[in-house]
Amino acid sequence: MSIQTFNLSGIGLNLSSEGDIVAYAGWGTESTLEAQVELQSNERLLSPKIRIEFKGVVETYWDNRSRLASHPSSKNYPITHAVRTFHHLAAVIFDEAVLDPSPGGSSTLIPFSFDLPMTDLPPSFYSVSGAIYYFIKCTLTFSTGFSFINKSRELVVPVRIHMPDSAKLQMTRHLRQLTHTGQETTDRIYYSLTIPTLVVYVGDALNVNLQIHSTPIGTRLREVHLTLTPIVAYYNNAGFAHRATFPSPISEIVERFDDSSTSFNTTMRFSLNVDSDTALLTFESPLIISKTYLRLTMTLDNAQEPNIVKEIPITVLPRLYSSSLPVPDIVVSPPTPLPLTPSIPHGNMDFTDADEILTIHSPPEYTALSYEPTSPSDETLNLPEAITTKLKSNSPTSWNVDQVAEWVLTMGGSDELAKTFVDQAIDGSVLVTLTGNDLRNELGMKQLGPRKKMELAIQQMRASSEE
Repeated sequence: MSIQTFNLSGIGLNLSSEGDIVAYAGWGTESTLEAQVELQSNERLLSPKIRIEFKGVVETYWDNRSRLASHPSSKNYPITHAVRTFHHLAAVIFDEAVLDPSPGGSSTLIPFSFDLPMTDLPPSFYSVSGAIYYFIKCTLTFSTGFSFINKSRELVVPVRIHMPDSAKLQMTRHLRQLTHTGQETTDRIYYSLTIPTLVVYVGDALNVNLQIHSTPIGTRLREVHLTLTPIVAYYNNAGFAHRATFPSPISEIVERFDDSSTSFNTTMRFSLNVDSDTALLTFESPLIISKTYLRLTMTLDNAQEPNIVKEIPITVLPRLYSSSLPVPDIVVSPPTPLPLTPSIPHGNMDFTDADEILTIHSPPEYTALSYEPTSPSDETLNLPEAITTKLKSNSPTSWNVDQVAEWVLTMGGSDELAKTFVDQAIDGSVLVTLTGNDLRNELGMKQLGPRKKMELAIQQMRASSEE
């Protein structure tokens, strides 16, 4: 065996104490991933070339009834994957005529680095229903002796992406406060609500100040109920979303009142712990969205249904990795396409329904959640035209050539097959018309199994588009 050692590892800050490759990147922060390839051979390598690829991938998992997977795949519980590659960087880091064995049998170290994207880089995330993961693929090609046949070796090493401390500090440097006063009407509780900051670290507490000015004549306040709840939406390739359910909220407070305990114009202070065991970080990716909402309800003594219902998005950040890190002087903000801070202006509050937003919003690309204010009694969300247009574009018939090529890859097709689809200008409108003969004779799919699998998928697409 000519290759004795072929390893890939991080360097400096990109090497964790456990030996893993890590990177603190994204969120508008400049970041470089530095690593090295360790190569040792006991004979001369001819035309050695090393190609490095960095990929970011998001997957969601579905059972055979198109429901969100609730446990890992098994023989009795097969699952399918919806896959989206949202970052792909590649470079040749070594290309020489020969590489001789090092004296003494030591390894050759070949360092390299990638400038990571400043935006659209969500943190690594793993769950039974989906995952966001990153990896480096390292491919070595070479020949030896008098053989002209190229040989190859391949490594795939995971990379963990974390939010940089500098970005966290910048987000909390200027507190995003919500101050809201309800309307004074004859049938509604008249109140003022203040949340000192809408951005909290895991393990800290979210503070809420509530002041009741008056209640409708002949009524009194019976209950105030606050819950802090994570909501994770998973999307499939067709743009349909399912929301993950959780057995209990992150934090919950129920305050009940009797006749003697109701006092107008007195500030009630609530503190909801952002429990590290149940809290989820706020992020968006092409197929997975994680958000946390504070839900506030106020109920009168003459009704079972709440008189006031408010849902407020809260940004949950991971704790700082270094307590001594200074706040940066440069302006570091979350990337524009990822609205990870609530879009609620000071002194005003948009009425939203978290479930509705996550059900109807589909992110084929990084797209900001955007919605119109609705009243608490509205059953549906008023969609801006931009979102409506994007929802319509999720149909496979509207895919462009690149989206079709990406679908070919998710179906297990090779890079060469995906390129053939591109060369033949196969867009979505053509894709749904393809037959088994087209796949075999025109696009070169000779293997029966993969061809039948793709043919069946196209038939399902065609049936869906005709409904």
